Amino acid sequence: MSTRRDLKVASNDGVTSLKVVVWQPEGDIRAILQLSHGMVEHIERYTEFGEFLADKGILVVGNDHLGHGESIVSKDKLGYFCDNNPSEVLVDDLHKIGEEIRKEYPGIPYFIFGHSMGSFIVRNYIAKYGEGLKGAVICGTGDLPNSKIKPGLALIKTIKCFKGKMYLSKFVDSLVIGDNDKYFKDSEYKSWLSKDEEKVKKYYADPLCGYMFTLNGYQTLVELIIKNNDAARRARVPKDLPLLIVSGDECCLGEFGKGVKRVYEKYKAAGIKDVTCRLYQHDRHEILNETDRDVVFADIYDWINSKL
Repeated sequence: MSTRRDLKVASNDGVTSLKVVVWQPEGDIRAILQLSHGMVEHIERYTEFGEFLADKGILVVGNDHLGHGESIVSKDKLGYFCDNNPSEVLVDDLHKIGEEIRKEYPGIPYFIFGHSMGSFIVRNYIAKYGEGLKGAVICGTGDLPNSKIKPGLALIKTIKCFKGKMYLSKFVDSLVIGDNDKYFKDSEYKSWLSKDEEKVKKYYADPLCGYMFTLNGYQTLVELIIKNNDAARRARVPKDLPLLIVSGDECCLGEFGKGVKRVYEKYKAAGIKDVTCRLYQHDRHEILNETDRDVVFADIYDWINSKL
């Protein structure tokens, strides 16, 4: 059996205390996995995954990002990161948490995992702080070209000039996110998130999930993606860092596998020696909440175990 403890770590924004959760093995710790969650959700949703790995000797640590979960100073700050360079602050927050955990558990092999928006953060992280990592898991990611998103960034900045950083724009939300459920209108389970109806219902019943990003939030998200598109930044990823890229083959963010494969090819082209890509048949965006998540959990564990 594993145990759980909650921590508070000061964000690099200079204002916020980040909620951090640690799922700890009862016995020896064989490895550490740090989690970076997705957009408009929170780290509690990773409890099942965290407990699964902790029961197998892997300590799991994850935080609520700025603007998410319990890492907010007030509810009106949901979907707002910070004023000064938020796309870098998010990356630096992961590093700060990781450094504190490493001090507590020195010498333990350290891995990182990012889902969806969290994958965009982690992809920036491994270009900046990849040295010393044992491996990185990139989950539910996408490959969005600058030609599509840079005009959107310019529009967000323009609206922000008139409406302010905290403004909730239905237009921007529809432009960036859109109606992803439209791809599944004719299926038995109509959500783009997962085929597991109970998981989907729980998501939409959660007040800390599914809310609208502020303009500050959307600007940050787009800036993270643009930075990932920079080949020079990607070239700074350590060539010997093992990467596992996983997604559902019906994840619309990953263009039903096509975008995920492009991400894989870009890392291969950047000279990364050990890159693995796995697409799970008929799975959608949240493979950790899918009907076959036991298979996904086991595959991720086996991959981590293979790198020890």
